[in-house]
Formats: sequence, C-alpha cells, structure tokens
Amino acid sequence: MSDTSRTYLFAYGSCMNQKSLDNTLGCASHPYFVGPGILKNHRLMFNYPSLNEPVCCANIIPMMGKSVQGAIYHLPAELLKKVDQREGVSLQRYKRQRVWVTLQDGQKIIADTYFAQVTQPTEALPSPRYRQLLLEGAHDAGVTDDYKLNLIRHLARLHPRNTNDALPVPSSI
Repeated sequence: MSDTSRTYLFAYGSCMNQKSLDNTLGCASHPYFVGPGILKNHRLMFNYPSLNEPVCCANIIPMMGKSVQGAIYHLPAELLKKVDQREGVSLQRYKRQRVWVTLQDGQKIIADTYFAQVTQPTEALPSPRYRQLLLEGAHDAGVTDDYKLNLIRHLARLHPRNTNDALPVPSSI
C-alpha cells in the first residue's frame, strides 16, 4: 500500500487507547502507530457533551502557548473512515481537520484530527470509563509524564455536567 492511500491521524482522546481504537478499526492499531505527537497552540478541553451519558468527552480548541499531546497513527483511508464514524462526523458531532503536528524527533507532519462541533460553554467531568480509556491511552501513546500528571490534575478539577442544560446543537445547523 502506498503512502498516498494513508493519512496521519493525531489522536488526543480515547482513540489514543489502542485497545479502544482496535475495536473501532476491526483490526490491531499497533502496526499503524507512529509514536507520540504534539499539537502546538491548542488546548485539551472536556466540553463535548456525550449523547449517551451526562458527561463530557475530549475536544481541542486553538489557544496560543498551549499544547496537546497524543498518538500519531498512519492509517489507510478505509480505516480513517471508521474513525470518522466513531467520531460522529456524518452527524456533525465532530469535524475532521488537518493540523501540523510535531513528532518526537522534531519532524513536523500534517495529520488529521477531530474538533467537536457540538460543545457546551464549560468543561465537565468525563465518565469513569472514559477517564480510564484516556489515561491508558496516554500511556499507549507515550506522552510525557508531565503531560499525564497535568491531565490527571485537570480531570480532578472538573465537576459533573449539569443535566438540566439542554444539549447544544452543531453551529452549522
């Protein structure tokens, strides 16, 4: 398979977790794993409201001076379509966009990643299951110990989502 039929994916949330991504892809994700990557001038937030539970999941937003660490995969196009399905692209829940990511060796690459199109104005605590996926995924991705520690601290400061709030709709609707 040529490189032109593959796309780099920058995963910053539960897709960093290789077991979880394996389930989505229907095959092992490890052969496609490149290593850790850094998305500069962005911030990790938990403001994507789950449709299934009164919790929030990961999202990224542009923010100068901040950075998000995650996993880089080099996926065949047909597998990336499965990630699109997982992320609710056809439902306008997330939108896939191209970003510049820095690899561990300093090389910069263009990778696809996902930005939530449905968000709430404040962050809220993810579910225990999602937090576990995220922390195991941070290990799988090989992010730095400092990043993992800051992630744990950030999660500890979050509060449950206010279930009285109506779910937001995508801004494009």
